[in-house]
Amino acid sequence: MLAAAINEAAFMIEEGICDRPQDMDLAMIYGTGFPPYRGGILRYADRWGLQNVQRTLTELEKQYGAHFNRRPDPGNGGAGRTFYKQ
Repeated sequence: MLAAAINEAAFMIEEGICDRPQDMDLAMIYGTGFPPYRGGILRYADRWGLQNVQRTLTELEKQYGAHFNRRPDPGNGGAGRTFYKQ
């Protein structure tokens, strides 16, 4: 279910609710108890790989419907996209 949370975090950034991935990660660590050693949910997404997140969301969409049809897009293009600039 982390893929769904990553999806929602990505949309919060896309919609301007949160400006930077660092802010989202900090909010997830302090607000929801996301493990700090993982660096936050979007840092975790970068390590896991957005292709893996998207594949998981596609599987969830097939099982549970259109709620999972949106995909995270950090907006910096390319096959190796990440939320954080490496």
